[in-house]
Parts: sequence; C-alpha cells; structure tokens
Amino acid sequence: MAFENFKNRGLVCLGHSNTEHLLDLLEDAQATLAVMLTSRHIGPLRDEAAAWAIKLKEICEVLDQVGQMLKRKVVEVV
Repeated sequence: MAFENFKNRGLVCLGHSNTEHLLDLLEDAQATLAVMLTSRHIGPLRDEAAAWAIKLKEICEVLDQVGQMLKRKVVEVV
C-alpha cells in the first residue's frame, strides 16, 4: 500500500491506483464469500462466513459514500 503527499500535510491520501486495487480485492472477497455461503459443505463455518460477508458489505458501503463525497468536493472546487 502506497500513500501520496497531499499539499503540505504529509502522507494522508491513498493513491488512485492503490485505491482501485483495494476495491477490486474487496469485491473479490465478497464474491468468494457469496460462493462459500451457497456451498452445502460450509457447515460449521456458515455463521463466521456470514458475519464476514456483512462486515465486507458495510466496508464497501462506507467506501462508496466516501467516494461520492470526494467526487462532490472535487466538483465544487472546480
């Protein structure tokens, strides 16, 4: 994970390419969990997998909201 400088504040901003890569990994993990949850062999791991699916969904929702907010801020500045 690489950070980029933002103004004179130091390293506080993830680079765009890194952010896209992290979002891709998040989507892959969500897809993997969805497949696992449909398997009849998941048995005793079902509850843990379902909990992780919920956590990843919430993370995705937060990241989407932050992304939308940042896009609005960029539009306002321009």
